[in-house]
Amino acid sequence: MDNPATLALLLENLVPVLGVLACGAIPIGIVWILKSHKLRMRELDIEEKALLSRGSETRLAAREQRMGMLESAISGAALPASRAALLEGPATSGPEVARLNERTR
Repeated sequence: MDNPATLALLLENLVPVLGVLACGAIPIGIVWILKSHKLRMRELDIEEKALLSRGSETRLAAREQRMGMLESAISGAALPASRAALLEGPATSGPEVARLNERTR
């Protein structure tokens, strides 16, 4: 390779070979990237489903138990008279209001 003419001849023949390789490698690389991406997304979906299925049954059972306790507390328990009086608003007329007005004066 001491002769510049030999180098020019080599490069002249090397350019088409490299061009064909590049034109063939680009589509193959794109297909490989797409397939590997699709495969990785499937792996992540499977991993996510596995993680969700492990803890979801216990969480669902705990939620159902809490909902049952809330429903029984709401529907089954009637308010006692002392608690019902707490839910009423303040008196607007009557002897209780008169007593309160006298105290505040």
